[in-house]
Amino acid sequence: MIEDGEVRVLVVEDNETQAHLLKLSLTRRGFSVYVSATLAHALQVLKDGGIDVILLDLSLPDSEGIQTFYDVYAESRGVPVVVLTGLNDQRVAYTALKSGAQDYLVKGIPSDESVERCLRYAIQRQQFETDLWQSERRTRLILEHATDAFFATDEAGIVLTWNAEAERTFGYLRKDAMGQPLVGLIVPPAFRKAFNNELRRFVHGEREVTVNARTEMNLCGRDGNEFPAEMTLFSIVEDDNHMFCGFVRDVSNQKEMDEKMRHQLDQRLLDRMAEVERTNNDLQKYNRTITVDLRKRLELILQYALVLKWKLKDRPEVEVERALMNLCGETEKLINHVQPLADSDTHIHQSTIIRRASSPSVETRVDNVAGQQPI
Repeated sequence: MIEDGEVRVLVVEDNETQAHLLKLSLTRRGFSVYVSATLAHALQVLKDGGIDVILLDLSLPDSEGIQTFYDVYAESRGVPVVVLTGLNDQRVAYTALKSGAQDYLVKGIPSDESVERCLRYAIQRQQFETDLWQSERRTRLILEHATDAFFATDEAGIVLTWNAEAERTFGYLRKDAMGQPLVGLIVPPAFRKAFNNELRRFVHGEREVTVNARTEMNLCGRDGNEFPAEMTLFSIVEDDNHMFCGFVRDVSNQKEMDEKMRHQLDQRLLDRMAEVERTNNDLQKYNRTITVDLRKRLELILQYALVLKWKLKDRPEVEVERALMNLCGETEKLINHVQPLADSDTHIHQSTIIRRASSPSVETRVDNVAGQQPI
C-alpha cells in the first residue's frame, strides 16, 4: 500500500483549463501528475506502466460515456480509477462504480483536499481489494489442490463449492454438482432423511453429532456404490446465515489395508501357536523318551540290588545288607520321582518288580539278571 508521499496520477481530461488546475493542485499536494487529453494517449501511458491512480473524464474527443471507462478499466491492470463527471452524468458514474471504479467526483464541486483524499482512499481500497482477491485466490487454490474432497453448501444444503478431489471421489463434475442438493449427491438413500434432520437441528441451535465433528460413515458417488468415508463437517455463520463446509476422505483403501494387516497378524499368531505346539509336542516326546530310558535303567539297578539282597540274605554281613537296603530304597525313590513323567501305558510299576523279586520264581529272574553285563 502506498503511504503518504509522491503518488503517480494520470489525469485524463480534454479541457486544458480543468487539466491544468488539477495538475497544479495535485502537484502542490505531493502527487506526480501525468495528463492525457485523449483516450488513445491515456491507453498508451497505461501500457507503459508506472501509474498509481487514474482520474478519468468520461467525455473525450475520441470516446464518450461509459465506454470510456470500460476501455480504460480493461487496460488499467489493477490501477484504481476515479471517474470525473458532470452534475447531469451521475447515473453513468454509478454504472462505472458497479463495473469496478473506486469512486467518482463531480467536476467543480470538491475541494483540492477532497480530491486528494478521494485519490488516496481509492488507492487504499484498491490495494485492500487486491489483497483480498489474492487471499481468496490462494484459498481457492489450496482447496482445489487439497487431497481431501471439499464442498460447501448453503443452509438448505445446496452445493456452492466443489473441488477437484470431490469430482474424483464422487464422480460428479463441478458444473453438475453446483446448485444441487448435497444429500442427493453423496448420502446413501437410507441415511438422507437423518442427515437432513441433523442439519436442520443444527441451524435451529440444537446440538447434534455430525456437524463440527469428525465422523466415519458410508457415502456414495454417482455410480451408487457405497464406500466408507471420514467426513468433517463444519459451519460458517454470517449474518445469521449458515454455510456448511465439509472435507471428505475415502478410507476404503485404508480399511482394506487394516483388514489385510489384521489378517496377517492373525495368521502370524496362528503360525506361532502352531510352532509352539510342535515344539511342545517335541519336548513331550523327548521327555517321554528320556523318562522311559531313565526308568529302565533305574529298574535295572533295582533288579541288581534285589538280586544281591536275595543272594546275601543268609549271610551275617550286616553292613552289606544295610547298604543294599539303602540302595534299594533310594532307587525306589528315584523311580517314584520319574513315574509322573512317564507314560503310564509304557511303564512297569516298581511294586510289580519288587513283588516279582520277592516271589518264589525270583531265582529265574535273578539268574536272567545275573547273566547281563553291568550298567
